Amino acid sequence: MPTPGERARRRARLVTVLSLAALGAYGIVGYLTMPERPATHFALDGTPDGWMERGGFLVFMAVLVVGLNLLLPALLRLGPSALNVPHKAWWLETPARRQEMLRRGGVLMDLTLAYMNLVFLLAMHVVLQSNGAPVPIRLPGQVVLPLILLGTVVYVVGLLRYTQRLFAPEADLFP
Repeated sequence: MPTPGERARRRARLVTVLSLAALGAYGIVGYLTMPERPATHFALDGTPDGWMERGGFLVFMAVLVVGLNLLLPALLRLGPSALNVPHKAWWLETPARRQEMLRRGGVLMDLTLAYMNLVFLLAMHVVLQSNGAPVPIRLPGQVVLPLILLGTVVYVVGLLRYTQRLFAPEADLFP
């Protein structure tokens, strides 16, 4: 039976995979429906103020998303030196604690990737919507930036609180 931490990691990985699949689907829709030079940058009020070649934009997004989804987990493989966690010295005292710290760091990494991919998905949605592509939900331009900012604040505050609990020393579990 999986532990709560393993279930949390599986859920975060599922969100990451689903968001990557949605980004891939949006990329295909974008390639098939966007004009040759779609608007890809927008002012605060949602008005387009920058354009790119369609293929260049999709390659840029693919390299950015895939690159970050490969780079961040690779950092975790560097070992404990790549993690900045509360009570790090305590976690490094024994091999069992070190392994548990890496497992818990993996949960945070998966949550971060899932959130990042959702932000990229929202950005891709805005680009598609602004260029007349079919999208399931139409978002007013003035809503997108506040939505991303609010989501980021909620995510960062939640992540900080979760990190404090996740990496609190547990002497009874790890002697």
